[in-house]
Amino acid sequence: MENSFLRTPQGLNNEASFFDVDYVVYLEGGTNSYTIDQVIDEGKYNEETDDIIFWRNLFKHFCGSKIKYKSVGSKITLLDLHKRILDETKNILICMDSDFDKLSNNCLEDKRVFYTYGYSWENDVFCLDVIKKVCCCLTALDQTSVSIENRFTSFLQEILDGVKADYLLSKNACSFFSRDGGRLKYVDSNAKVKTSLLKEDIERHGITTKQLLDTKIYDAQRYCFGHLLADYSCRLITVFLKEKLDSLHISNNLLNRAALNQFYYQLESDLIKNPVYHYYKTQFERLGA
Repeated sequence: MENSFLRTPQGLNNEASFFDVDYVVYLEGGTNSYTIDQVIDEGKYNEETDDIIFWRNLFKHFCGSKIKYKSVGSKITLLDLHKRILDETKNILICMDSDFDKLSNNCLEDKRVFYTYGYSWENDVFCLDVIKKVCCCLTALDQTSVSIENRFTSFLQEILDGVKADYLLSKNACSFFSRDGGRLKYVDSNAKVKTSLLKEDIERHGITTKQLLDTKIYDAQRYCFGHLLADYSCRLITVFLKEKLDSLHISNNLLNRAALNQFYYQLESDLIKNPVYHYYKTQFERLGA
């Protein structure tokens, strides 16, 4: 059985041979979150998650190695996995969201550990170009209206203080944006930010204007809570579909998959000429070092 050899680092080293791959990649994502003991002792993991699709596309484009992917749900479990076994293994890689780790200098310095460029994979995928491509694909239009670009740009500008507040509160293991339900609390049905409510809640948390000004975060695209950015992007797409096709609705799960596909098409056609592409290119070059 698969989990019969997982209880030791030597057993984990043999996983790649068992699956006939070059590497076994552990990453976040999935409907279930497993503990380190469930992962190592019982071989538990999720298959075909959004995280797997994202990282599989990157490995396919930059690497070419044969990979077995295992989503274990929690980043905490990945950090535990690194502590417990990674120093004694050769064929195990770990991929995880950056969150605010880069800003806080908390990234693991290990070439076998890969981080997203933005807060999460959603930040890297849900950029303006991808959103517009998804809209065009779903509507069979050659181009989107200027309102898509205007609304998305406005969202990034207007949500920035909330992103700063989220970072400031994260230093005390708290958050400004909900990590559970209600992530679109500050967005109305037309995909516009409720700026007054946002400002009121920032003040309610005791965060001052000076603290916001002193927080050197200028890129909401990169550092916004990833699920919020994805949910906003899906709402923006839904608003566009309603305007063009009158009431067509597609679930966020399917829109996420459509965006992941468009992101991969851009990788393959070298349309991504921005720091995201070059960041991942550099990350994957480390495997050959």
